[in-house]
Amino acid sequence: VEEEAQALARAKVDESVNEANLEAKEILEAAKKEVEDLRTRASSSIEKATEVVLAKLLGVG
Repeated sequence: VEEEAQALARAKVDESVNEANLEAKEILEAAKKEVEDLRTRASSSIEKATEVVLAKLLGVG
């Protein structure tokens, strides 16, 4: 009976760990996507700023 209880407890712990790992993986994937979006927006902003600076230097802006 005690062995069965321990096996059941282990199974529940394993299930909880697996659920936590899955949730952590989902959070990590969302964070990676957010970082990529931020990187893209930053790159776009840098390009726009560079164009403005070049236009001013060339006397066009």
